Amino acid sequence: MRSLYHEILIAFDGIDSLNQYHHAQLNQTKENKMLTEPQQQFLDNLLSGEFVQGAGALRRNDDTWCCLGVACETYRRVTGEGEWDTKNKSSWTSYEFILAGRYEDSVMPWEVARWLGLGSQNPYLERNTAAEYNDGTAIDDRGDTVKWDFAKIAEGFKKLFERRNDDDE
Repeated sequence: MRSLYHEILIAFDGIDSLNQYHHAQLNQTKENKMLTEPQQQFLDNLLSGEFVQGAGALRRNDDTWCCLGVACETYRRVTGEGEWDTKNKSSWTSYEFILAGRYEDSVMPWEVARWLGLGSQNPYLERNTAAEYNDGTAIDDRGDTVKWDFAKIAEGFKKLFERRNDDDE
């Protein structure tokens, strides 16, 4: 028996179409639950297909990204603040995001988190942090590891944004 996920993959003919499907689903409820412009831009980037998901760093030298790195890149593109640098890297395999004189390679800077309306540099999206779901180190109820793709991570962030935005009203 096929799972619903597999049925969707078949119906939408692959990951690009699946990302478009998730993007449409996120936008359908946009009218019901308003997201801030930065939040929507971040979700759009996660679903765009432009960023290849990686693990272990915000952005790796092979140009793969953690979801938190996509948040940093969204911030950089929109605000013009921050830059990626390998000169002072803490690892030979990753870029660091430099913002306000500080270097980050594993969590988004506080400025990025606040811009997205978050209270954490690596927020919980259910029972695990965004980076844990991204990297495949999240643990489920049975003790098994769990890895989410960017589409599932976008759903988790959207739910978090909606809860936080509702609390602010």
